[in-house]
Formats: sequence, C-alpha cells, structure tokens
Amino acid sequence: MKRNNIIMALTLTSLALLFSETECGCHVMETIKEKM
Repeated sequence: MKRNNIIMALTLTSLALLFSETECGCHVMETIKEKM
C-alpha cells in the first residue's frame, strides 16, 4: 500500500509539473492538493 501511495504521489507530482506551465496548471494543482 505504501509503495502504491508513493508511486501515485510521484506520478501526480510529475503531471502537475507538466501542466504547471499551462493556464489550467493552477487548477490541476488545486485539485491534486484537495485529493491529497
């Protein structure tokens, strides 16, 4: 379970960094923070 959580966290972080350069990046980050 812990490994899966770490992998998911890294994946979400990577996606967030990719989308951070776009206008919707802020919205994606807010959504991820709310889920975490």
